[in-house]
Amino acid sequence: MAANAASVLNRLIQNAARPRKPFKPTNQSPTASILPHLDSGDLPRAIAALAASAVPFPASVYARLLQLCSSRRALVEARRIESHLVAFSPSPSTFLLNRAIETYANCGSLRDARELFDEMPKRDGGTWNAIIAACSRADQPEEALSLFSRMNRSGIRPKDVTLASVLGCCADLLALFLAKQIHGLILKLGFCLNVILGTSLVDVYGKCWVIDDARRMFDSIATPNAVSWNVIVRRYLERSRRDARSTEWS
Repeated sequence: MAANAASVLNRLIQNAARPRKPFKPTNQSPTASILPHLDSGDLPRAIAALAASAVPFPASVYARLLQLCSSRRALVEARRIESHLVAFSPSPSTFLLNRAIETYANCGSLRDARELFDEMPKRDGGTWNAIIAACSRADQPEEALSLFSRMNRSGIRPKDVTLASVLGCCADLLALFLAKQIHGLILKLGFCLNVILGTSLVDVYGKCWVIDDARRMFDSIATPNAVSWNVIVRRYLERSRRDARSTEWS
């Protein structure tokens, strides 16, 4: 009996002396619970994990959620992400709100994009570009040009992507005078070597039937790409068809 008691006592002492493993809580953090769903592209479960959290997520998580919604054209889910961001972040970053505007536009809801834009307390160049591009994609060229005018009055310098969207709107409206003003702004801002803007100018001049200006613009592009060549060829073909129709009616 004494030997057995001593053996038990020794085992108890040895167990007490062994280092214990640190305690790990069973509940995962909100970020840890949502990341596997983002990695696997499981949007419904990612949204469920978002809704279950009453604390804000890191900006990178919101950005990935919005990107996933954008690729899936998931408008309802995008609204839930924006609501969570605004509700639980004391001051949502302009960067994330810009991504939300872009997501709404990709989901085909200019209304949501415009409501968010109008509610934003602070806007930057990315904000203006997002809403102008959204209007352009939604076949609202007049609204896009109106916003571009507001942006200029606010003192925001346009980016090359913004100018490309605006030139596309000028082409849709055959607004030649405004296109020439924007051409001057492009030169002033030092974007004269930008092949995308150069091609956009070729396009708008060609659509406005000033083909000589279109050709001069094309010749000024140092390295025209495939799109540049396609645009100038297409505009010449359209001019030929137009001239042929005029000859038939004369």
